[in-house]
Amino acid sequence: VFLFLSVLSLGAAVVFQNSVVITSADVPVDVPLLLNLQSGTAYRVYATFAYGGDEEYAKNVKIYDYSGASLTVYGLDQPKPNNGKDYFLDNLRFLRAPIYVHDTNKEAAVRVPFTIYAVDANKIVSFPVVSARSAPSQVDSDNGFVAAGLTVLSAEQSFTMSAFDIGSVSSMVISSVGFDESDSKYNVMALNSGNSPHVSFLTVYGPITTLFNAKWGINARFQFAFSRNTKYDYQLSPGASFSLLSPGYLSATQSYQIPYTPTDALTSSFTFGANNYVQVWYQVRDVQAAENVNFQFATAENSQPTSIDIKNDQQSWQGQWANKVALNVQNTNGNHVPRFLFQITSGCSLSFSLLGMLLVSLFSRFY
Repeated sequence: VFLFLSVLSLGAAVVFQNSVVITSADVPVDVPLLLNLQSGTAYRVYATFAYGGDEEYAKNVKIYDYSGASLTVYGLDQPKPNNGKDYFLDNLRFLRAPIYVHDTNKEAAVRVPFTIYAVDANKIVSFPVVSARSAPSQVDSDNGFVAAGLTVLSAEQSFTMSAFDIGSVSSMVISSVGFDESDSKYNVMALNSGNSPHVSFLTVYGPITTLFNAKWGINARFQFAFSRNTKYDYQLSPGASFSLLSPGYLSATQSYQIPYTPTDALTSSFTFGANNYVQVWYQVRDVQAAENVNFQFATAENSQPTSIDIKNDQQSWQGQWANKVALNVQNTNGNHVPRFLFQITSGCSLSFSLLGMLLVSLFSRFY
């Protein structure tokens, strides 16, 4: 049984109705962190640490409950081979709240980033959870069990999903949360069978994301290409969809604390193979004095771009003929970044344009 220290941190982990997401940035060294969970409730516990990170460090990050039952970040990030795949985390690791996280590496010269996800084991039907540390270049959602989606848990600076094959599913949604949350305010991207998911991508600078069938509760099988810590720099095809997210993006009003400062998220430029109709829906929040968020459209014939300058909180939509788009975020205070989400679609018909405007009106309910 663990001896509890007189000093105890209450931390800044992100708490949802049925779960909590903790990054190493939330956890002080050598001070137990008490998770804000429902006492007496059993939780599934998942964890991962950064690719190439010191395994001994991960072994010394403990997750335990009051009974003395104990897990480690290293032990949780040992994917359980299933259906010929070895990147799905074991979904049968449980602790009962109150639950604590204790990083005991007080002598370590460098911290190893890690992420922990604890979710109510009784109320929520689990999705397969992929470890970003172990994920191969091609991820298949089929782990031998049917599910409506898949969650990726990450301690990487970033990861990119691309070249989606959503099979017979007409549409899928990607959110910034775990599989227990279905509130649309966390949705960051949509994939539609008629809008070229195979040439679409999403780069995430955060600890967790979930892909799920837009018809919630109906099972899906899908695949996508996966890469760690590499910026997507391929020429896009007309019809591509993608989203640009600020580091740690969770929603319009909240971000995860992350143990990185990924400056590459602040400058992006993408070229299409030809001029096509490009639409962007965006929301920008928490813009401080002297900060600026700039988005540009340009065509092959005209080097002078159409520019959107955002210097305060704003949400809007715009469409232009373009073969190039670019984002540039100026943050004079290196410790602060405006919170942003840009959702870009291309090659759209008039009917899809009308759908885009409808989505804007629906999203506006939340902000």
